[in-house]
Amino acid sequence: MSARETEHEHNRPATPLETDSGPSSLGDDADSAISDIKSTGRTESLASSAYAYQFKDGRRYHGYDAGVYMLPNDEAEQDRLDLQHHVFRISVDGKLFLAPIPKDVQSVLDVGCGTGIWTIEFADDYPNASVLGVDLSPIQPAYVPVNCSFRVDNVETDWVHEETYDFIHSRAMVAALKDWPGFIQQAFDHLNPGGYLEMQDVSFPTGCNNPEDEAISRVRDYGDVMLEAGKRIGLDFEAPEKWREWLEAAGFVDIHMKWVNWPIGPWAKHQKNKILGRFTYLDFYDAIEAAGPLVIAALGKTQEEVQTLIDDSRAEFKAQKIRLYQRVCFCYARKPENTQEEEVPSVIDVEAENKQIADLEAAKATT
Repeated sequence: MSARETEHEHNRPATPLETDSGPSSLGDDADSAISDIKSTGRTESLASSAYAYQFKDGRRYHGYDAGVYMLPNDEAEQDRLDLQHHVFRISVDGKLFLAPIPKDVQSVLDVGCGTGIWTIEFADDYPNASVLGVDLSPIQPAYVPVNCSFRVDNVETDWVHEETYDFIHSRAMVAALKDWPGFIQQAFDHLNPGGYLEMQDVSFPTGCNNPEDEAISRVRDYGDVMLEAGKRIGLDFEAPEKWREWLEAAGFVDIHMKWVNWPIGPWAKHQKNKILGRFTYLDFYDAIEAAGPLVIAALGKTQEEVQTLIDDSRAEFKAQKIRLYQRVCFCYARKPENTQEEEVPSVIDVEAENKQIADLEAAKATT
């Protein structure tokens, strides 16, 4: 593949999903599948001062900088995060990241590392690299590779440590970060020249493969409610749409954005999409309940109103009559080697290129 073809691959819109004509209802098997993925307990490390957890409505939340992050950190949520890790990997053919980092990368930071599953797998794959995972919750395993460590911290405060990195990774942070430009700037400041920042995240609301279904989809209603709730408390669930602008403002170059559509359920054609869809279904089935307290707190809705919306959304997931999908962005960018390097990122104008390709194909058809 040529350099131009590679660049286009990493800046193209998501490929539309094709509906499989066969049955796709998940039925009662979905409920048993959800219980099957629940794992046993975890052994946690890090300072005991970070264990002052908060509890509400039967769920456990982080204690360090309490209230900063909206989702719980209990075992059910940890299982969901580990499942989501595999969804991200499956969607890009098993890769942990897309940035073209060197094999001899030395220092790596994983921002919002959660259970530490990405951090640990990266450390295993790159034994000569020093890999640090940072999160608000000390929910990582005690036994990790010797080149892997964890720290409890809030990345939205000033990064007072002096470490710099060759690679900074961030994933699934739309429910956490309120100051994206500030985070991206701090990442830029703590990267070594030539280092990469990679961000992977969903962008709401959830889509319907048939646009006419948007008017009747309860999942779509839930997504709209989440967008409004996020705005009330400073969260932007459409943040990936603005990443390129913020990266350019911080000084990054070589910005690459790859959009992927995750089918929710096994309704899409091709085996990879069916596997991806089943995992995504399980992920979202739990996620919409975990996010319920945010809607209640931000919009003043009652527990009964939110639970009805959750139940309706889960029923829609299970029935698979409305073909739902989630847009996901994989983005990486490079810090210039020096101040004389180009300031404008060499990013293909995807719309212009697609039009050019269409024009060429049309011209061929007429000859």
